[in-house]
Amino acid sequence: MAFLNIEQAAQQFGTSVHTLRAVAKSGKLPGAKKIGGRWFVHCATLERYFESPALVAEARPAA
Repeated sequence: MAFLNIEQAAQQFGTSVHTLRAVAKSGKLPGAKKIGGRWFVHCATLERYFESPALVAEARPAA
């Protein structure tokens, strides 16, 4: 299982740490876990999240 912390995920998926942290806290990233004060999310969960056009609109800045 490959997990990324929020900082790594934000960099890989081109969004902000603040936004991803808020999405994780809201429960919109199933399986996101907070361990030792840091959020971790499975790579497959992030890929599914960013494939959803409605969700991507809130996670990525408008062009």
